[in-house]
Amino acid sequence: MSKGKNFMVSHRFRDTFAVDYLKTGRPIERLSILLGHSSVKVTVRHYSPWTKSLQEQLESDLRAMWDHLEQGTKQVQSQNTRPN
Repeated sequence: MSKGKNFMVSHRFRDTFAVDYLKTGRPIERLSILLGHSSVKVTVRHYSPWTKSLQEQLESDLRAMWDHLEQGTKQVQSQNTRPN
């Protein structure tokens, strides 16, 4: 049995709500209750990548990597501009 287009639209709305809810820093346990999941494990399995603390850590890691790459690029450029 196909769930149809209306299911897909409502499910996308539900996912958007869940992600936005977690990005504001609210606890995933409360989201689990709002979504009607039988266990917080279900919510964690589907939505843990969007918890605010994890998002902040990922952004911090990305910034650190960009800084590292930028420093490496500056070093290469300075080596290439030295007279022989």
